[in-house]
Order: sequence, then structure tokens, then C-alpha cells
Amino acid sequence: MDPFEQNLLEEIRSRFPWLELLGLGDFVIEQIRLGASIDELLAKVRQTPQYKARFPGMIAADGARRFATEAEYLAHEESLRNVLRDFGMWNPDQDSPYDYLAFIDQGIDAQELQARLARYKAIERAAPAIQDAFYVYAGMNVTVDDLYQAMVSPAFAQQMASAYDEAVAKTKLDYELWITRATERGLKRAVETLRSMQTLGLVTGEAVSQMLSIDPNFAREMMGALFQESVAQTRTLSLDELLATFDYAMVGSAATEAGFELPTRERIQQLIDAGVDRARALRGYSEMALRQAGLQSMAARFRERALNMEQLEDAFVLEKAPAIGRVTRLFNQERSLGQAGGGFAQQLEGNRVVQQGRRLRG
Repeated sequence: MDPFEQNLLEEIRSRFPWLELLGLGDFVIEQIRLGASIDELLAKVRQTPQYKARFPGMIAADGARRFATEAEYLAHEESLRNVLRDFGMWNPDQDSPYDYLAFIDQGIDAQELQARLARYKAIERAAPAIQDAFYVYAGMNVTVDDLYQAMVSPAFAQQMASAYDEAVAKTKLDYELWITRATERGLKRAVETLRSMQTLGLVTGEAVSQMLSIDPNFAREMMGALFQESVAQTRTLSLDELLATFDYAMVGSAATEAGFELPTRERIQQLIDAGVDRARALRGYSEMALRQAGLQSMAARFRERALNMEQLEDAFVLEKAPAIGRVTRLFNQERSLGQAGGGFAQQLEGNRVVQQGRRLRG
């Protein structure tokens, strides 16, 4: 390559750095040697399969260019990518120019995409209660995408409403069918909660397996007991409250590995009155799973009765003052013992108690 051609190549690389993305180095050099001008070279590059694959949204259906330059196209693509990244919806290992083609075709810029995703995430957070209601009352399985579409499209919302009304009209929703469907959704919630706890290392896979294989008749009996107790107390639970309470009871049994047992009437009322939601149950039982073995050891060392499941729930889930007081006293006694002696003295790591020579089992 003579000096003139070399200078031309460097100019092209400087003015059009996006050419490096196409892997057409040899093609560019060949065109320069054939005497092609910069405009001629660009026209030929834009006809290659590599270019069309990298800039699939550059040309609209009517043949018009959507962006004046490839640099503008890449900047627009990066702005969309940043929004997806902010919402945790971008995977660098699977990133492709075609991921952004639908947005470009529809004229969606970064600002609009951010607004749409924020709305979608809000719907996603509220979706479980809505999905449960659709299933229990109409036997319909709706997705988050369905709910989002219903929000942005009045026509689709009307279609969903009509389908719901038709399903309700065709089904005799007696108590047995209602409680059966509610139990199915309750078990789904409980499995999801336990899987979250398993991911955090707070329960074993066996706990999830037990929940998946639970006798549906027993689960339905528990759901019925919770509902009937609320009726007897003249404060009938809403469907969402009922499912949250069921989730609490089932997850509690699994997290303590105590098997599944129907709670007492008194405990049912406490669950109802406390209004424990999924987040609170997860947080409370996570603490129980981390601390219960250590607390039982502390109680034994100080010749106190072991804490039963109800007492642990009172402290970590229902957050009752007397139960919290006993747990705190055990920790304080253990701390004093550790300061007085050596060897087996315990240490506090944040909120977690750890002893030298052994670790608290979760």
C-alpha cells in the first residue's frame, strides 16, 4: 500500500470508526486499491450483509434512512441499552443489534422506553394479587404481559374484561371450588417464597420438594381453616390477605423443618391480626433459620427451656416484645460468657452470632 492509500485508510478509520465493527478490513483495503473514493466505499459497505446485520434498523420500510450517520445509530442503540441495564434487563453475553430493532421500528427512544419499563415493573410488583384473583374467581391464568397490555390498550382491556365476565358466568363458583383454587395459588406463593429462601441458603431443597409434594387435601384443609376462622371472627379476609396468611403458615413449617401442621385457632387469629405479608414472612423466617440452632444451644447452656416454634415466630416474625426480650437476654448472657472466658467464646459478626470452633447452622 503506497503512502496515499495508507493515508486514505487512516482517514477512513478516523472518520468512520464503526467500520471496525463489521470485520471488513480486507474489503476496505481492496476498494481503496481499486481507486474507490470514500463515498463510493461507503456505498459499497452499506450493501454488505455485515453492515445490514449490524445496523438492521437503519433503513425504514419505505426505504428512508432513519439516522443521518452510523454514529447516531450507535448512540441511540447505546441509550436504549443503558435503560435496559438500569432495569436489570440486559445480558451482555446475549446482546445483539436485533434486540433494539423493535424499539427503533416503533420509534421508541430511551425516555419512552424508561417510562414503559417503569410502568411494567410497577405492574409486575402488583401482578401476583391480580393474577390470583383472575384465577380464583374466573379460572383464568393471566401473565404480567397481559396486564401491561391491558393498561396501555383500552381494546385489550375490554377483551380481558369480557373474557373474565364470560368465565365467571359459565362457572358455578361454590365454596369448594373457591377454596380449591385459593389453595393452588397459596401453594404457588409458598413454593416461590421457599425458593427465594433456598437461593439465600436459608432452607434446603428438601423443604421445596416437600412443599411441591404436599397432600392437596391437607393444604386445602389448612386454607379452609384459615378462612373459616376469619369468618368466625367477623373479619373475613380478602383473597390476598388469606393467601399471605397461608404463605406465612406453610413457609414457617418448612423453614423450621418441623413438618406441616395445622396451626391452632389462637395462632390463626394472630396470623390474621398481624397481617404478615410475604416480605415480612421471608425476613422473619430467614432470621429464624439463621439463629434457631444457636439460640437452642444458648438456652441449654444456661439451663433454660428450649424455644419452641411458636416462641421463635413470636420473636422473629410477629415481633412480640416478650419473645424479643428473651432472645435478647440469651444473646447478652452468651456475650457475657464469651467475655469472661476464652477458647469457646462467641463473637458477634453483624447481627449473626458465631462461636470459635463451630458455626451457627442455618
